[in-house]
Amino acid sequence: MSRRSPRLGAPNAFEQNWIDHLVNSDMDGFRPHDACIYLSTLHNQAGRRYQRIPHQGRMNAILKKSGVFVRRDDNLWWRLGGDA
Repeated sequence: MSRRSPRLGAPNAFEQNWIDHLVNSDMDGFRPHDACIYLSTLHNQAGRRYQRIPHQGRMNAILKKSGVFVRRDDNLWWRLGGDA
């Protein structure tokens, strides 16, 4: 039985939007659940709250794709070049 390598492509437009919001926030050393909560508090350009917030598992995959965040001890995500 052969093991497939993980297949993570580049982030799509929705995922890049979430990454951009997290990069522009002051969050560093956060769990995926914290990122989901933070994103649920944001408003779009029309003033409405975002509806399609990813769940924790999906958020982990998005953060892996980003190239901006790295996971360290205790499943915390840190911004590259941040206060880690």
